[in-house]
Order: sequence, then structure tokens, then C-alpha cells
Amino acid sequence: LIQCTMDYETPQQMKLHQDITVSLYAPRKPHNDDQYNRMDSTALVVDLVANATVYLCGPVFSYNTGSNCDRYALQNARGICWRNFEGAYRCQTMAPLPPNVTRNQPAPTTF
Repeated sequence: LIQCTMDYETPQQMKLHQDITVSLYAPRKPHNDDQYNRMDSTALVVDLVANATVYLCGPVFSYNTGSNCDRYALQNARGICWRNFEGAYRCQTMAPLPPNVTRNQPAPTTF
């Protein structure tokens, strides 16, 4: 669910999560500060901690073919899973990308 919720594509870039590992906590009632997209406040939420490799990829040009991505190692990112009004579950980490980046990387080949 983290990958499905947090991967995205815009005309300028694509963000992809790979090698995701997640530790889940016991379900709990939502707090007042748990405000997520279309969150069903009557359903339990699950806190999590995730590790992942995150790729931010820009457009491919003749000079950057095969090396148009930046790669980040996301570690111990806190997050949450919640149910929306339609009954679907969503998960998201709340951590910003770390400052250490490996530039000019190829895009992942599986996702």
C-alpha cells in the first residue's frame, strides 16, 4: 500500500519506491491530528516505520538516457495506514527525502 499510495507521475518527474520493508504497530483509534485524504475517522489506523529506496526520475533526454534518476535511501520513516470513505486502505510515510542522494542513476526495472 505504501508503494501504491506514494508512487506518482507528473509531467516533470516520477517518484518510485522500491525495496520496501515495513514494521507495523497495533491498530489504534485515530487522534485529532490524524488528518489524511478522505480518512474515515471511525476506522482504526495503523502506525508504521518503513525503509525504502526512493527514485525521483526526470524526463529522458539524449544526454541522460539510462541515468535520469536520483536515488535516496529512506530509513526509519514513520507513517500511517488509514481507511478512506470508500473503504479502501491507504498508507503513507511522513518523512521528507533524506539529504544524501545518489545522482544520475538508472530507473528501477521492476515496480
